[in-house]
Amino acid sequence: MKTLLFLSLFMISHAWAKVSELKSYSDIDLTSINSNTLVVFDIDNTLIRQDQMIGTHQWGDYMKARAIKKGMTPEAAGQLQHKAFAELQSSVSVVPVEESAKTLLQYLQVQNIPHFALTARPAVIMNITLEQIEILNHDFSKGFPEQIDTQILESYLHEGVIFSGETPKGELLKKIIANSKIKPNKIVFIDDRKYNLDSVETSLEGMPFELVSLRYGAADPIVATFNSQIADLEYSFFKVDGILISDTEAASLIGHVDRVVRKQFNNYTAHQGPLLKQGECANLNEPKVEVVTYRCEYIYDGIPSWIDFSYDVAANGEITFGDW
Repeated sequence: MKTLLFLSLFMISHAWAKVSELKSYSDIDLTSINSNTLVVFDIDNTLIRQDQMIGTHQWGDYMKARAIKKGMTPEAAGQLQHKAFAELQSSVSVVPVEESAKTLLQYLQVQNIPHFALTARPAVIMNITLEQIEILNHDFSKGFPEQIDTQILESYLHEGVIFSGETPKGELLKKIIANSKIKPNKIVFIDDRKYNLDSVETSLEGMPFELVSLRYGAADPIVATFNSQIADLEYSFFKVDGILISDTEAASLIGHVDRVVRKQFNNYTAHQGPLLKQGECANLNEPKVEVVTYRCEYIYDGIPSWIDFSYDVAANGEITFGDW
């Protein structure tokens, strides 16, 4: 039975709704939504996904968890997570999670069904986000519900996309609905993160419309393949040489690069030492400064090459591959 039709069994007269799984957009019963329905989409792992290990939401979660494990406060680790995620977005490529997302968005637009995207991304990466979602061939501004006071969402709304940042999604969605000129009788909220669905349910509970909460899982098989070793190596190349290598290339290098350490941007110039045997690292100590550089040989695109990795001894001590 189609997902939304099935969900009707669980609905009651106010905003509370059971969170249900949506495996694919093709499972949505389009006859159950109309011009009195407001459809809200998350972006990452819901409409689009990054096409490699780093720069993904799951990679950001990994970076945060590792930072906390090393003693960083959850707040500071969260800031590190968001900074690293934002840093990668202009470099990583993205693809639609499902091609059927385009079909659904087109249907909503043709049928004049209000809809928009609601992302936890901060406005600081607004421009690159809007560029990324161009692969959907869709103008979200045409579906955004007309607002009574346009200034309320001024800092969040850009081209039909809400950038919530640190503001809970439920809080913003409640504000959007209250400020809309035409009130919906049903909200369909689609997100891959359970805590965002919980936020929306908590904020909208008791309001006079039906809430359909869908935990979207089409990206789950990709998320499950996350490999921290591959991601660490990719991020190391990116930070040190500005090279964004693919998952395949990173996997082929594992075992051939022994150590990657923190690069300090200072006036220290690494020695130009000879290449070593594949997989070995030379310790190129500079006795006049407290900086150590390692030279590691690797194979990139079939060509033997090397990278110099430096770290500040006094400030950081020795750290292992992938630690930033």
